Amino acid sequence: MKNILLMIMTSCFLLSNITAQAYNEEDLQRLLETKECASTTFSTCDLEGATLTDLDLSDANLEEAILKNTVISNTSFINANLQGADFTGAKFRLVDLSKTTLIDAKFINAFLFFVDFNGANIEDAVFEGATLKGVYFKNAICDGVDFSRLETKMVDFSGATGILENSCSVNSFGQCKN
Repeated sequence: MKNILLMIMTSCFLLSNITAQAYNEEDLQRLLETKECASTTFSTCDLEGATLTDLDLSDANLEEAILKNTVISNTSFINANLQGADFTGAKFRLVDLSKTTLIDAKFINAFLFFVDFNGANIEDAVFEGATLKGVYFKNAICDGVDFSRLETKMVDFSGATGILENSCSVNSFGQCKN
């Protein structure tokens, strides 16, 4: 009995010290090397839980990528294809998504701090429960996006299309303040 208890305690200790990575290390390496996640077998890139910091992923193809609970900071996705990407629970800080395709992307419960969507296409993207602070949607295509129930502070919608007057909080400015 003593040995069984000792074995269970040792197993619990070992299991508690294992750091589980939800993302596939091969996908991350392929992304960093080729800037593409999709393989010839039509699988999507699974980077759930990954940390993407100080990267230049301009022109990357991450269509339908799974980026749930990622931490993305000081990273550029200029002109990237992120159509259908899932950023549920992701944390963004100092991220450039200018001219990026984000049609049907999911930002559910995401935190976006100082993110630039200048000229991005975010048609039908979902921002349910997201927090946006210091976010720029200048000249972005926002048709079909509902910002009305979000926490938005210092958000700029200047020149953006599809913005409804009730989409902006008191501290927002630009297109919504006509």
